[in-house]
Amino acid sequence: GLGDVYKRQEFIRYGAFFNCSLLSEVIMRGNTKLIKDYVFGNCISLKNIILPNKIESIGVGAFSKCSGLISIEIPDTCKEIGKSAFSKCTSLKSIIIPYNNDSINEGTFSGCTQLSSVIYEGIRKIYDYAFYRCENLSSMVIPYTITQIHKSAFAECTGLTSIILPDSLLFIDSTAFAGCDRITSVSLPSHHADMWLYFPEGATIIIRDSIWRIYSFI
Repeated sequence: GLGDVYKRQEFIRYGAFFNCSLLSEVIMRGNTKLIKDYVFGNCISLKNIILPNKIESIGVGAFSKCSGLISIEIPDTCKEIGKSAFSKCTSLKSIIIPYNNDSINEGTFSGCTQLSSVIYEGIRKIYDYAFYRCENLSSMVIPYTITQIHKSAFAECTGLTSIILPDSLLFIDSTAFAGCDRITSVSLPSHHADMWLYFPEGATIIIRDSIWRIYSFI
């Protein structure tokens, strides 16, 4: 089986199973440490995958457009998840990002329209379009470790209704929550932060002893 083929391999090469539209299950065993770019990209029938507990890196677009993938358990050994690794996985409902990851890369979960649960304690930076158009996210408590939220990181998350931003936050792009027109409650950090932010008109803004510039969506 597929798991036996790779149980002695330390990596799966670039695009190895790209566009294998009938592939539905993958069991990876043994010493595999690297899943390179686009390995399972556009495997639209892939529903179940078991990753070995030695995985260290998941490449760019490795599971992008795997529209049948509902969940995946990423081992604690994984230290890097590439750009757009799970973009447009439209059936993905939940994800836990291992604590030893420093950031969520550009577009990692963009277009995951069914994603409703994200656990990412330990992350410091959320880059551009990381959760763009994750329409099923309803609330977001940003971990206390986060220092930066970049361009359109949560833009067009139309199901999002409440946000709590941590005191650790040092930078947030003005478009981070652009198009999140159902937000009704926002809690901002307690330290001074001279940043421009756009939230829906009528949203309740809780400012914890801070100075912010708040702008409504047009």
